[in-house]
Amino acid sequence: MKLGLILLLIAQASIAATTAGKTKSINKIRDELGAKARKANTLAASIKSLENQIGKANNKYLERNSANRSLEAKAVKLKEGLEQTLVELKKEEEYAKKLASTYALEGQDEEDENALLKRTILLRLAQKRASEYKEVRERAQQLKEAFSIYEQRLAQARSDEESLYSLIVDLENKKKDLSKKYISSMEDKNALEESLENALAKQKVYAAVKKKPIKSTSLGLIAPLENFVSYKGGKKGVTFKYDKRAPVKASASGKVVYSGELASYGKVVMIDHGSEVRSVILGDIQIKAKKGDLVQKGQVVGYTLAEPGLKKSLYYEVRKKNIAQNTLEWLDTVDTVAKAKI
Repeated sequence: MKLGLILLLIAQASIAATTAGKTKSINKIRDELGAKARKANTLAASIKSLENQIGKANNKYLERNSANRSLEAKAVKLKEGLEQTLVELKKEEEYAKKLASTYALEGQDEEDENALLKRTILLRLAQKRASEYKEVRERAQQLKEAFSIYEQRLAQARSDEESLYSLIVDLENKKKDLSKKYISSMEDKNALEESLENALAKQKVYAAVKKKPIKSTSLGLIAPLENFVSYKGGKKGVTFKYDKRAPVKASASGKVVYSGELASYGKVVMIDHGSEVRSVILGDIQIKAKKGDLVQKGQVVGYTLAEPGLKKSLYYEVRKKNIAQNTLEWLDTVDTVAKAKI
């Protein structure tokens, strides 16, 4: 009675741990999924903000570029006007020199009336040319000053244009980095969604399997011990007698849910075979499987410990929904009993 109660408590604890583990796993995935979704939303908002900034910067850049082209055209036109004016100024200077030379020559004969008339005409012409020369020189100075101002404005405009272009490049690089992070975050989010779907599907399948009854022969359980001297079965477990070291095997495929000491009864290995069916192996054994291990049918999970001239016992029990079953009915009795030397 005491042993059965202890096994029941172990089974209940392992089931509770498994269920809690599954629930915890699903909740953990949901928490991670929520965090990834929030991160993705934050990144998406940042990318949208950058796109707005890039759009505004592009518009400013296009406006500045158009204004710069207009300034350049005006600067070119001023430069051409200045060059033309300087050419005219040069011609006026040369013509003025020529008039001065002619005026000097005509002045050598002061008694000749024709010479005096020529000098008067030359003087008036020189005065007119001097006035025109002054106007051309003033216009040249104005064009020079205007061209200098446009050159300064154009230099500043080009600097502004370069600054805008650098800003656009910087914003585009930031957007590129954020886009990479967003894609990575979405990939993680999609992977977590898939994991959550799989976990929920497994949970549904597990719940369905728990409700579905199975027949005792569907697992085809084998005895955990082959080389035994005798065995004794009751309404619950089976006790195998042995007198030498022998491998202890898993009765069917499953997961080890408990592995360790059990008070004064020895060591115990409990394996969950699914569909709420578990097998318990108890005795003086050397355990080779640990909790959480996935084992196959017939896989060695430990070894019996023997002493010369002494027969020892290995207890084996099958439990369904935490209730001890008539274990002999679950075993493949043909193979088991055939090996018994009784």
